[in-house]
Amino acid sequence: MLNIFTWEGYIDYSTVIKPFEEETGIKVNYATFSSNEEMYEKLSAVNGGDYDVVLASDYMLNTTREAGLMQPFDPAIVDNYSNLNEGFTHQFFDPDDQFVVPYVKRHSADRLRSVRGGDRHQGLQRPVGSVP
Repeated sequence: MLNIFTWEGYIDYSTVIKPFEEETGIKVNYATFSSNEEMYEKLSAVNGGDYDVVLASDYMLNTTREAGLMQPFDPAIVDNYSNLNEGFTHQFFDPDDQFVVPYVKRHSADRLRSVRGGDRHQGLQRPVGSVP
């Protein structure tokens, strides 16, 4: 049994979980949450619970680690762990790489500016149908 706790709608059953179960013979127990705060409340209520994998935002990973709700893992059981880009390791939420295997890194920006300082996304800020 593999117990996963993640965002609602984050992993599709028919394209990810079902094929995984069929290929490996391992049953997946998939529980979801709608916010980091809900996830933290649920983990706190069961002192971390029996989840094998929890996918959450970086600040909440830090909060759960500091609260003692995570267990350290053995990198030897993660194929290719040694090939992780160092830019993804030693993050504030797991500075010694004992609790978290990086899965995805996302950056967002409200506005992007070119090197010259011009607005590269002017069209996104104009009303629909307006002329530049």
